[in-house]
Amino acid sequence: MQELPITHPDILTIKLSGAMSGGFYDAAKHSITISPQCVSPNFMPLLLVHEFTHICVDNEIQKRKLPHLAKERIVSRICSEILEFDDHNPVGDKSLDKFLSKANLSSDFLGTLNSIADYLNINQTQAQMHTSRTKQTPRHC
Repeated sequence: MQELPITHPDILTIKLSGAMSGGFYDAAKHSITISPQCVSPNFMPLLLVHEFTHICVDNEIQKRKLPHLAKERIVSRICSEILEFDDHNPVGDKSLDKFLSKANLSSDFLGTLNSIADYLNINQTQAQMHTSRTKQTPRHC
């Protein structure tokens, strides 16, 4: 992860839980919670790295107010393109892959996040305009 201009905590807490979620992170507390009964032993190291990656990029993601599906895809692509392993996470907005190449992630990570935020804002604005047009009351002559 040294190719990305991100921060990581000096201390990371890993907790085991009975929750049925697989795993999740808390960036503010620098903690990862894993549900061992939901994760195969072979997948647990991958899940830990995936959740740790979330913690490392969370500040930059939050600054840009990126939605959950964008965040998941960004982390999955960092795992596959930079860390070179498949985290097997099917969640995420795959339309963002055009921004998330290894070259973009490693050479201009913050610019890549800005491009994604701009792209999502433009698409959201266009969707809102389309929705408002389709909801207009038809005029009768």
